Amino acid sequence: MTRHNFIILIITLFALSLAPFLVGQSTSQAPSNNNATNKTSTHKQAAPPTHLTNDQLAEQLHQILLVHCGLCHGPNADPPAAGLNFLTDINRIRTYTAFIVPGKPDDSPMFTVANSDEMPPATSNIPPLNAKEKQLFKQWIIAGAPPLTSKKLSQKEAQAKHDHLGSPAAKHKPIPTTHRLAEFFGQFHPPSTHFPIALIFIAAFAELLLIITRKSVLASITRFTLWCGTITAILALALGLLDAYTSIFSPARYWILNTHRALAIATTSLSIIALLILELHTIKKTKPPHLTHRIFLRIILFTTAVLVCVTGFFGGALVFGIDHYIW
Repeated sequence: MTRHNFIILIITLFALSLAPFLVGQSTSQAPSNNNATNKTSTHKQAAPPTHLTNDQLAEQLHQILLVHCGLCHGPNADPPAAGLNFLTDINRIRTYTAFIVPGKPDDSPMFTVANSDEMPPATSNIPPLNAKEKQLFKQWIIAGAPPLTSKKLSQKEAQAKHDHLGSPAAKHKPIPTTHRLAEFFGQFHPPSTHFPIALIFIAAFAELLLIITRKSVLASITRFTLWCGTITAILALALGLLDAYTSIFSPARYWILNTHRALAIATTSLSIIALLILELHTIKKTKPPHLTHRIFLRIILFTTAVLVCVTGFFGGALVFGIDHYIW
């Protein structure tokens, strides 16, 4: 093995070993069959139910959750959407502030996605909650999210007793082929991000070594890895846009999603600009490669390397929360 090949091997192994930590997210990102686009509710506003005890509130809400959430998030869901198979268990969700914040419906993610008709999604066979059901859900939270003490009903029993709440019958809505394709390809976004992270870091690291050692062979490494990193960054960005389109997030994390998307677009754009600058100098055959004509390339390349870390952090925050790196 030549000395130059040995240098390339060491740089590659070093950057690849860092990629899983820099991406800030698992390749097992929670799958979803949902549409993040808000739907406009067609139901009229209704007054909240009155004269209901805490037990009655809990029991009626349980019926609502069985009908509207049980198919995808009930104990018999196989596999459960987003890995959540307990969203019909009132006594469990009331203890998790990630779903319900007792006394604060507007701060309860599970209520906000139901109230905005984001769940159930437009592509499912289940209708959204009507106005009366939403008001009951809200009243239950305002009442402190009381536990369910009566015997839990089966989904079949809940469906039979659900008519008095005015829920329309579920009608089959075929999922568009384009949506299914977007959902299928979007699920490959998390693993695809490892490639541009590793390759862009290799390019930046090789350029840093070029500054230090002034060995021209490192310029070839920068060019090759920047080409590969830019191509895979474009691919990862496209898959990420598809993933965001077919996934659903709590409104509390919309700002994280928007930040992650903006940073991904900026990072990909900068890598393209850096590549164009590098190719321009390559075509002109400007030598030697370590002189000041590479200053703009270096500024953009090092900035891109920093941005790819920040982008990965917000990607992980979408799955694990903004504080997922707290000690």
